[in-house]
Amino acid sequence: MARIPWVAIFNRKVTTTAQDGYYIVLLFSEDMSGCYLSLNQGFTRFEKQYSSGIAQYKIKQIAKSAQKLFSTNLNAIVGEISLAASGDLGKGYQLGAIESFFYKRDSLPTEQKIISDFKELLNHYDCLVDICGISLDSLCPASEYQFQMSVIEKAKGKRRSNKNFAADYIKKVSVPEKILLKGQHKYVRDPAMSVIALENANFKCELGLDHMTFTTSSKKLPYVEAHHLVPMGQQDFFQYSLDVPANIIALCPLCHRLLHHAVLSEKKEYLSNLLSRRKNALQESGICVSQENLLSYYDKDLLEED
Repeated sequence: MARIPWVAIFNRKVTTTAQDGYYIVLLFSEDMSGCYLSLNQGFTRFEKQYSSGIAQYKIKQIAKSAQKLFSTNLNAIVGEISLAASGDLGKGYQLGAIESFFYKRDSLPTEQKIISDFKELLNHYDCLVDICGISLDSLCPASEYQFQMSVIEKAKGKRRSNKNFAADYIKKVSVPEKILLKGQHKYVRDPAMSVIALENANFKCELGLDHMTFTTSSKKLPYVEAHHLVPMGQQDFFQYSLDVPANIIALCPLCHRLLHHAVLSEKKEYLSNLLSRRKNALQESGICVSQENLLSYYDKDLLEED
């Protein structure tokens, strides 16, 4: 049984599941003291994409940004609601609320009042769809720091003993979804893919196993960052996803910055060696790239999210 029972209404262009997107939902408090008719967001997707702390921060920030796109009702609750939630999912709904109306159990509203409140939320739902489309992520895009910390948080504390990619990790994956970020359509990276790559590298920098880094306080693991060898910015030119473990390299922070911002002459040898070591795995994942093309991707600074 759900701790927070719900009835949701979806714009099918946005979502067909309560786990993803944004929608209007009737949420019953866990203690059954009342219920909220709420313009809200699916929290499960945030949990899959980020660590718990960052997921809660992101969904709350997106809710705040969405509220600025329309005039909220004077009688509505703007922002966080209270569902007496004891679980993470319920707490996510509390933080993800954009605009809501509360109905106490001992003083339920008339049917006409509920209809009026629903129409108000529906107008604002349509407004968000017109402005943001199927995703609200463009209102508060994830920073590179948040992505890298999510990868570390999702990593298991146990390092892999086998440094080679298992067959399950070398496979063709369909192209990831695009969302509007910073005025441009960008491909979404899945932290789970980067976790696999970092675990296979035993959390060591692949440009130098002896490179100094530090131990993360949360997982007590060496801190390394995930880097896509063939940058995500090139995804339009590939049939299969670039966001796969075969294309993701574990790097210490200094080496990561080097590949993004150093002059080509200082990173050419590193890139050639990485491509040589990963070429077979890349090909099995449907990613065929020549050394000439790879070096051309790095001939100028890379965006952080690439």
